[in-house]
Amino acid sequence: SASLFACAAMRPPEPVELQLRATAPVSTAGEVGASWPTAQWWHDYNDPTLDALIGVAISQAPGISVADARIRAAQQEVRLAGAALGLRVDANAQFVRQRLSDNALLPAEFLGFNWYDQSDLGVSVGYQFHWWGKQRATLEGALDRSRASAAERQSAELGLAAAVCSAYFDWQAS
Repeated sequence: SASLFACAAMRPPEPVELQLRATAPVSTAGEVGASWPTAQWWHDYNDPTLDALIGVAISQAPGISVADARIRAAQQEVRLAGAALGLRVDANAQFVRQRLSDNALLPAEFLGFNWYDQSDLGVSVGYQFHWWGKQRATLEGALDRSRASAAERQSAELGLAAAVCSAYFDWQAS
């Protein structure tokens, strides 16, 4: 039996730039090129009660709080990924005052002192080389996760606002 193995250096495909539409792909009420609703579309109804209900629902919804926490975690991941790139300079300092034991290998009377001070200063410099696009891919992945978290939060807010608005108008119709 014979086996044939081959290895090839493969690079990930170049990212595709997507162009999002500024308008909805379908027309509303016969208007061609109608724009997407604004982030707080319910304000167009000019109903202070509806505004207050949706405001309370968004501020107190656990799903929105969880989405906000995911956004903060994803933003921190972006900061950490960006901090790992390029040149890094670290500095540290330490001061310690210690007392020698009277029962040590060398007694304090022999040395002539019971206390001593130790100070340390340090500086380190490092550079993270960018080999084969790994760091860029890590940073871009973190950015994508951050954007996805923000989109999930907006989706949750939109769904909650739509549910409150629907229930509010159903209540008025009854």
